[in-house]
Amino acid sequence: MAALLGPKAVEAPYAPGHAQYKLRQWQDVGGTNLQRWERKQHTQAAWNHIICNTSNGNGVHWVFMVYRLVPTFELHILDPYENTANLTLIRKLFPSAHITGMGHQAPDDWWRCGYIVLWWHLFCHFYIANCVSNTDVFDPTVLPQLPAQWEELCFLLLRACETQQSMPARHSY
Repeated sequence: MAALLGPKAVEAPYAPGHAQYKLRQWQDVGGTNLQRWERKQHTQAAWNHIICNTSNGNGVHWVFMVYRLVPTFELHILDPYENTANLTLIRKLFPSAHITGMGHQAPDDWWRCGYIVLWWHLFCHFYIANCVSNTDVFDPTVLPQLPAQWEELCFLLLRACETQQSMPARHSY
């Protein structure tokens, strides 16, 4: 039966392509030329941020990670829920991480986490670039609440992209 199903899938958070996997690679030494090049890109004392899925599937729960690799590895994992009990795998992978339940998502809301962390990601592109120096401590309380109708804007942008992709090309550029 196992031969029919193929090899066992790698359980998250170790699956390549996921944010957790990338962070682990950047912490390691050695590796391929590409891995060493990527690690070198993150050797400045600068804050970075990524969106992270807590599972290996299509999406179970999304959290936001803010990190810097030097002078020492520092990682903040920000959960839209106030309760962070569902982050057990991430806690095992990054035991020294600062995990914060932000309380931006209601306990009975099962789908808004992706929209919330996307909003934080967009906010941090500007906030980290303009307001945080490399020596500053990251303060998660700066992350804003989700604006009204953010989900609708995301949906409309996705729909516009799908419409544009289905249109025949009219220009040669």
